[in-house]
Amino acid sequence: MEDTRPTEDLVRHAQLLRARRLDQAGGSELLTTAEVQECGQQLGTKNPRDFIIAPAEVVAWQRREAKKCVREMNVFAAVFHHPHASGGRLLNAWVLP
Repeated sequence: MEDTRPTEDLVRHAQLLRARRLDQAGGSELLTTAEVQECGQQLGTKNPRDFIIAPAEVVAWQRREAKKCVREMNVFAAVFHHPHASGGRLLNAWVLP
């Protein structure tokens, strides 16, 4: 499927995802908080479907994060992520399915 968005929008979307832009020398520089907010609002108005996340994607991300936290032995972060991914159940003795 061909992407029909203007090149400027694609560049802005990439900048938003990285919170950076290319500078004159070909390096990158951070966007300010205001620039990130403005960019997100503009693109969200023009292309709202680009910013919709399916609930299943959120759950999958939470599970990946919880498993990563378990590997890192980060109890608090694992407990934070796992209840969201498992419908409110607590982390079961450091073992995730």
